[in-house]
Amino acid sequence: MNGKPPGDNASGNGALTDETRKFAKYQNDPNGFIETALYGFVWSRQREVCTSVLENRRTAVKSCHDG
Repeated sequence: MNGKPPGDNASGNGALTDETRKFAKYQNDPNGFIETALYGFVWSRQREVCTSVLENRRTAVKSCHDG
């Protein structure tokens, strides 16, 4: 920790950097971030999980593996 509050940049004025500003619009859109910023594909169940993580304090996802 550098002792500065979150959001402070090197100039010390707390303004958003260009990099932060570019991704700030996805703060409430994880699916959009994955598809647009990361050029990924989100399956329907993944979309549900992302939305649940955004809207709920806890999200549990049943998973499985072969073995």
